Amino acid sequence: MAKKILVIDDEEDYINLVKTIMEPLGYVISFASDGKEGMASIKSELPDLVILDVNMPEIDGYQLTEQIRRTAEIKHIPIILLTVRRKEDDKVKGLDLGADDYITKPFKREDVLSTVKG
Repeated sequence: MAKKILVIDDEEDYINLVKTIMEPLGYVISFASDGKEGMASIKSELPDLVILDVNMPEIDGYQLTEQIRRTAEIKHIPIILLTVRRKEDDKVKGLDLGADDYITKPFKREDVLSTVKG
């Protein structure tokens, strides 16, 4: 069975970049363009992994990470934060809230591959 990845990002270019990297390897990629839509997608699709942007309207990636970790039926799903925020404090905050990894944009193909396969 193919691994399902949900990408939640309000920038279509990054969604398409993750699809371009992961789909040829057999991953099934779905997407949501904001945190609210993302939470609904997580609950309905139950992906194997969530790749989540931090900077989004309404519900940002930090808030969504907290919501995921507080929701019993989905709290086990791994979360990778993929963001332009490069400060160490931002990374620490994301990991403290429950993200499993933190990758900064722009990113290299290998960064995503090694983290997803890791």
